[in-house]
Amino acid sequence: MEVKRASSATILKVVIVLLSVLIVALVVFAVVESIVGKGIDKPSYNIMVMGLDDASNSTDVMMIAHVDENKGTLSILQIPRDLYINKAVGGYKNISKANSMYAASFSYFKNTLAQGNNQARESALNDVRNQFSEALGVNIDFYVLLDTDSFVYIIDKIGGVEYDVPVDMDYDDDVQDLHIHLKAGKQKLNGDMAEQLIRYRTGYTKGDLDRMDLRANFINEMVKQVMKNIPQDSLISIATELYGSVVTNAKIGEVIDMIKSVYGTDSSKVSIATIAGSPVQDPETELWGYYCIKKTKALEDVNKYLNSGEEIKIENFDKKGLFTSKESGKEYIDEYYSS
Repeated sequence: MEVKRASSATILKVVIVLLSVLIVALVVFAVVESIVGKGIDKPSYNIMVMGLDDASNSTDVMMIAHVDENKGTLSILQIPRDLYINKAVGGYKNISKANSMYAASFSYFKNTLAQGNNQARESALNDVRNQFSEALGVNIDFYVLLDTDSFVYIIDKIGGVEYDVPVDMDYDDDVQDLHIHLKAGKQKLNGDMAEQLIRYRTGYTKGDLDRMDLRANFINEMVKQVMKNIPQDSLISIATELYGSVVTNAKIGEVIDMIKSVYGTDSSKVSIATIAGSPVQDPETELWGYYCIKKTKALEDVNKYLNSGEEIKIENFDKKGLFTSKESGKEYIDEYYSS
């Protein structure tokens, strides 16, 4: 069977004090770094960051950040929204993409186990965190869940971001109340315009992979401007105001402490990449429905970006097969996975 695949996503390196697509990752970065030196005895930590689409309850932004206190580094591994997930392994009924895991889990805890909204949300976040932690072979210590309102708020709060929009962007979706109309060229984007830029995805050759390219580039430009123009005290004020809308198991005091200590973080020690894999074409339908990981290369990424300890061996990676398929008609996924 011949399996066709698209070209791999370009490895991205960005300067980050912010860490999100739908939300300015300034606060997320502060939350990630806030764990260091605050009563935790491990020198390195992983945190899963998810950006929530309120309309669908899907997490269309997923990334895992790794902090290594000894090396003074921050590494981020992006998880594509369309990453193939084996629903039988994950314990899900009807989902097969990573961005649907949270919604499916939330629905189970809320509707089947009758948990309240807050408890179901925390249970679902822990479920997604645990699934990825076990499959990747690393401990994911913390989670952060963010929504689009916070993103718009922060962009406006810092006075907008100068950015060179690469192409004309026009898209309307009345169901989501999403209307994108941006002209190509350098301009100052306010919160609403920045949200349009980040959410646009219909005009890209490689779909969400190209959007992740743009996201990293936008974060890079935003961070440069924030570090140049926004005083540390203002960042603390923004973080304090935003904290109530961020779901995380880090404390606000830790966030504030670490904003102070990491304000001058060396940008050369921050990196971002997308877990190795590719959109893969179903040879029968010729559809490009899923992003599939390449096992050996993905493990290399995990060891490089998310692991400061002993190297994870291939036999301890994805032991239950969360990223594989046993369904009839989807053999092409396993063929690519093992190639």
